[in-house]
Amino acid sequence: MNDRQMAARLRSGDDEQIRGVIARYDSVLRRIARRHVAPQHIDDVVQEAWIAALRGVQRYEGRGSFEGWLVAITANLARTWGVREARSLPVDEVPEQIAPPDGEPERRLLAGELLGTVRDALEGLTPKLRTTIELRDLHGLSAEETVELLGIDDRTQRVRLHRARMQVREHVDLALAV
Repeated sequence: MNDRQMAARLRSGDDEQIRGVIARYDSVLRRIARRHVAPQHIDDVVQEAWIAALRGVQRYEGRGSFEGWLVAITANLARTWGVREARSLPVDEVPEQIAPPDGEPERRLLAGELLGTVRDALEGLTPKLRTTIELRDLHGLSAEETVELLGIDDRTQRVRLHRARMQVREHVDLALAV
């Protein structure tokens, strides 16, 4: 079944057809959500992604792959959820996060700051660049898988990945120079 047919199934409003689409892509979306949120929130993120997809399927134009469109929705929601989750860390847990039991608090703190800088850099990327670098570098997809998911050619994938990595590197370099 091609991408336009999958979108048509979501647009149909027929419960059985919608369940078929969900069954086909649910494990992929769960894998994406797992990268950004705690296990107890995966179901919520994936459910929100399906709701967003159902509400927004009329805007799917078939330029990229249907799966890539679903992955982008899920990654954006999961990333937002993960940031919100990180900000709501209970105060009584903060010392454990900063000072790990292995006695390397400075190292852990610096790693946390670097991670925050990288997250900020990723947030500053265009959606196309961010999706490409996340699929390749965060989710570990191959170039071939990324090309297929996004519905782009290999050269475009390589250019987007290079640009994204360069922009993230520049952001981190600037932050370290301060």
